[in-house]
Amino acid sequence: MKKIKSLKIDQSGVTLIELLITVAVLGILISLAVPSFTSTIERRRLEGAAEELYSYLQFARSESIKRATDVRVYFTNTAGADWCYGLKVNATCDCTETDSTQSDYCEIDGVKKIVNQDDHQGITINGSSQPFSGWFAFDNRRGTAESGGVTFINSYEIRVAVSTLGRIRVCGNNDTALPDLIAYDAC
Repeated sequence: MKKIKSLKIDQSGVTLIELLITVAVLGILISLAVPSFTSTIERRRLEGAAEELYSYLQFARSESIKRATDVRVYFTNTAGADWCYGLKVNATCDCTETDSTQSDYCEIDGVKKIVNQDDHQGITINGSSQPFSGWFAFDNRRGTAESGGVTFINSYEIRVAVSTLGRIRVCGNNDTALPDLIAYDAC
């Protein structure tokens, strides 16, 4: 008969002191990383608000030319944190209206077209008056427009501007523009 050798298995583990040191080091690393994540989240929220208005204005311009009539963008309560805007074809609309059966409900072809501060937490709009004199529309033949813009603010600033030729762009406001993200031209 063959003799079977017994295998000896070394048992090793982690001591309580080693575990506590690892948790402490991990805690320090997380506490150093959180502020940079907070800053990145703020910048992304601001960028999202500006890009959404940019896309709504592009949509209004193209729909206006396609339909050969005004597609208007209405702004309400834009001084500070209580703001909204909405789109409607050749009619006034109230972006605070929640009843879709009302004639001043902001919609196009039965689809709600409203953006407000609840969609972009912590974002305010600069200025004590309505941007674009309260509403905005592109010329339905040439796509030209009244020049103006909206500045979105949290800890940073970013602006959506429209030129008289109808060019829509997102731009930074020099020192308060978004650092280390998409490089927007200066306004």
